[in-house]
Amino acid sequence: MSTFTRLLRRVRPTGLGPIGLELVPEGLRAVQLEQRGAELALVASLRAGWPDGDPAVRESTPALRRFLRSALGSAGLRGRRVITTLAPSDVKLMVLNYQSRGDTDDQAIVSLVSERVREPVAELVIDYSTMRTSGEKHGEKSALVAVARRETVIERLESLRACGLQVDALEIAPGAVRRLIGRATRDDPDENALAFHCQTGRSELLVLWGRRFVLHREVDLGAHDVIEAVGKALSLDEDEAAHLLEGASHSSEVGGTLREVLKPTLYGLAEQVNQAVIYAASQTHGAPIHCVRLLGVPRRWPAVAELLAQLLELPVRPVEPLALFEPAPGRPPGRAGDELAVAAGLALRGMIQDA
Repeated sequence: MSTFTRLLRRVRPTGLGPIGLELVPEGLRAVQLEQRGAELALVASLRAGWPDGDPAVRESTPALRRFLRSALGSAGLRGRRVITTLAPSDVKLMVLNYQSRGDTDDQAIVSLVSERVREPVAELVIDYSTMRTSGEKHGEKSALVAVARRETVIERLESLRACGLQVDALEIAPGAVRRLIGRATRDDPDENALAFHCQTGRSELLVLWGRRFVLHREVDLGAHDVIEAVGKALSLDEDEAAHLLEGASHSSEVGGTLREVLKPTLYGLAEQVNQAVIYAASQTHGAPIHCVRLLGVPRRWPAVAELLAQLLELPVRPVEPLALFEPAPGRPPGRAGDELAVAAGLALRGMIQDA
């Protein structure tokens, strides 16, 4: 059991679930679910920018408390329990290869982290998720490891506590995305997928063999880069470029134009995806990747999905997080929640068996 889990294991998988809470540079993202019989229902969701667009609100407990109370309450999110994650800048993610050789996984990973990070291990909080590798039978293992300064973790927990919230668990974003993909593929648990989670300024590639990580890689390409490329090529401002990307049918003339414009931007991504597919095959005895799961704002951009499918020669299956759940009684179907992938994955923790 990981250090984060030992520190914060409080989740109860019944009734109203905890709020999946993500604080990002752009603002607040939140999702809450409820168990209703055999189904999970969407209670409420929220995407809100910081007051006056100032992310410094996060550094002021009184201002953050006022903002959270107002935003969460107005969106219909209930209770004090939350599951959250640290900001990407506060967490170092690394893939470590190791052999137990009599040690527990915890001991082996802590030993490797102490060699890689120039800080005393006692001042760190370490979390990890084991990864599937071809050498498992011979004791060779890999893990996706998250390392954060203990002081930073405590400050985040104390800040949220001072805002009146109870943190049930603290998790890394890739773990939340993996859980969301598991929800999307629950009818086909053996699907091997490459998830491309495209955010505003950065993205992540995750290769999943069933329910386990095979690869995690950060990508220096975000939704803003795609919008900017279209804007420069077609002399449009950012709002116009984003509207064009969302509204253009992949079969239309405009869609064809967009695909040509986007090729230089997406070629680099396609190359990284192909490298990830080759690596995954080496770790899974040649097991194929069945599809690409597309998450984030580009889920709404048909031209991007079609071009990626052509470049990768793989089906691209967009994932809309809120569509994976039943709407709660009296609540209309939620609007598109493409920016809520991490928050939805956090909300799922404790509501399904893999937590």
